This record gives sequence, C-alpha cells and structure tokens, in this order.
Amino acid sequence: MRPTLLRPLLRTPTARTRTPSPATPSPPAAPAPPRIILSTTLSPLHNLAYEDWLFRHTPADVPLLFLYRNSACVVIGRNQNPWLETSPAHLSTQRIPLVRRRSGGGAVFHDPGNTNYSMMLPRAAFDRPAQAELVRRALARMGVGAARVNERNDIYLGGWKMSPLSTSCAYKIISHRAYHHGTMLLSTDTSILSRALYSPLAKRMSTSRSIASVRAPVIALSELGAGALDPALGGLQQQPEGGWFAHERFVRAMGGEWADWFGVPEPGERERERDGEGAVMVGEEEMESLEHVRKGMEELGSWEWTYGQTPLFEVQGLLPLPGSTTVSVFCRPGRGRLTRGRWCTIKCTMGRSSTSSSALRPARARKKRA
Repeated sequence: MRPTLLRPLLRTPTARTRTPSPATPSPPAAPAPPRIILSTTLSPLHNLAYEDWLFRHTPADVPLLFLYRNSACVVIGRNQNPWLETSPAHLSTQRIPLVRRRSGGGAVFHDPGNTNYSMMLPRAAFDRPAQAELVRRALARMGVGAARVNERNDIYLGGWKMSPLSTSCAYKIISHRAYHHGTMLLSTDTSILSRALYSPLAKRMSTSRSIASVRAPVIALSELGAGALDPALGGLQQQPEGGWFAHERFVRAMGGEWADWFGVPEPGERERERDGEGAVMVGEEEMESLEHVRKGMEELGSWEWTYGQTPLFEVQGLLPLPGSTTVSVFCRPGRGRLTRGRWCTIKCTMGRSSTSSSALRPARARKKRA
C-alpha cells in the first residue's frame, strides 16, 4: 500500500517571524531532495523498528526527517541498565512498556504529549549543533522565542529542559549515514513522567559498563502556557485550534524548518509535487509489510533485548522480610541474569543470629577464598 502524500505538513504557520540566531548554520551539502515522513501509529515497537529501517535503507545521500509519537512507555538507551533508570515493577503495575532502543543516550518517557523527531543525514553533512538549532527555530515558529540550545545540544527554556528528564537527543552513526533523534515535551503530564523514571535501586547500585542518564528538571510547554510565548514574534493574539503547543503545530514547524534548511519550496508553493519530495503519512500496515520491521519489532519486544542486553552491574542493599528478618544482598548479574560465572552473596539476620551464603559463585573464586 503506497503511503498517502500529506501536503499540509509543511504549510507555513501564520506567524513566520523568528528570533534572530547569532549564528544560523548553513544547510548541509546533500545532493538529493529532502524527505519528511510522519507516522500515524502510537506503537513504540512499530515506530522504533521503522525508524531503524528508514536509517538503514534510505539512500545515504537523502536527508530525511521522521516525526512520530508513542503511547505511554519508557525508552532506554542501547547501553543502559533498566533497573538503574526506572522501576520495571512500577511500570508493570501501570501497564507502561519498557523498550530499549538501538541508539545511545539516556532514558526518556514517551506519551502522545511528547513528539519525537529523527533527522537522518549523510554522515559528511551531520552537524549536531546545527540540527539542534533547527529544533530551536521550529519552536520560534510556534512563538517560543526564548528557547535556547546548550553546550550538550539540549533544548532549554529558562532553567527547564524541554525533553523527558534525561538527554533530549541521541545519535547513531554508521558507515555513510547518521541520525540525530530527540523529543519535545508539548503536553506530557510530568508527574507521571517523574514516577516512571524513578529507580528505587539507584542508590544501591554501582555500574561499571552501563551509561547513566544525565538528570535535569523538565517541564512541558503546556504547563508554562502563554508564559512560554514571545509577544515580539507577532501573530499570537488568538490561540490556534488545538492549542499553542499541539503536536500538529510542532510537526508543521519542524517540517517548515526542514524545507527551509535545504532551500526547498513548501508544498503549498510548488507548481507540482514530485515523488519522494513531499511529506508522507505511514501507518502500521505499511510498516508491517517490511520484513526488517517485523523482525525488529520481535527483537525490541523480547526479554533478551530489553533486559538481557544490560551491561554487567552490581547491586547491594538490605531487603526486609517478614519475621524480623533482614537480608543483605550483593549481586553481580550479567545480561540481566545470575548465571554460572556470576555471583550473589546473601546474609540473613534473624534476631541476634546470622547466616551467610554465596550462590552462583565461580569455581575459581570459591577455591581462592578457601
């Protein structure tokens, strides 16, 4: 089934005046016309598997912007520890899926109030600061003129980060191609976000091989309301349909900046639409028609990928049990499991007596301690 051309995506908002940038980046030297794709599904497995397919199968010289939203879920980086970034038990009770993506970076909370963007470019044209600046200019199109880019290429408004708690962007680079993807907090309930990204084991755990998220205070644009808008941009007297910070407005703003960056006329100004140049809408049916996506969804949804890919880590602490029993535990799991070659020391204290044991300890370690 052929994706439906979506002409209105790049239509310019009423207010086009932008906050001047001290250094507006030059467009990347990409010979092929840019493309924009908008997902119509809220399934995180579909969207992440399709993003990987786009990255690996789009011609290397084609700049591509992929925009999507997910239903409520927590997405961790490729090299992160799920028990350090969140509480899998809490997510399970709240029916919030946990997904490990293929790129690096930190843990993020996704929901329909949080729009995701993925900018795929030829490797030679990849420029992190320039891509972050494009997102800032898109916010200015929406009237958010005070947004800024920090030294980590995160988007801030005042002292607040506009992405769910950890790094607002992540990257992946292969031989001739790279992508920069991130999130924009438009109307997410940040109280749910905070609980979803809380780990009760964070202070009991030490890790030597996983990447920890960089925590920062966050806020959704909808929580700031009109206070996030800059009256100097003009055209902000009447609230647009759907609100100032609707997903559709951010999509139009990102699409407009993407087209401007490459000097491409917007669809409403074209005399004719050429195949591949316009924005397209893609749904689950089109995604599932691709074998790469089907296999990717199966892998992303598996225990072996979500938990089994966890780098080696250590956890220790006291676990209270019924009958005035306290269990002191020190474990070193590998790939999410206690297996042969990994060990766990358990000490039980009942009243004044105590016992200790070691389980799954390597044979060499037992011999050395004898």
